[in-house]
Amino acid sequence: MSDTRVNKEHKDRLFSFIFGKEKNKGWTLSLYNAVNHSDYKDPGDIEINTLDD
Repeated sequence: MSDTRVNKEHKDRLFSFIFGKEKNKGWTLSLYNAVNHSDYKDPGDIEINTLDD
């Protein structure tokens, strides 16, 4: 058996880079609408909160 380990922090950083930045709120809103089958229009309504560790 091989010992394969997944770097979850690396994957989280990529997701946060794409969807967790103020300048990418349009993408974040698009993802939210796709996941929740909603049709929100204003990316300005999004409030981005981050947690350490």
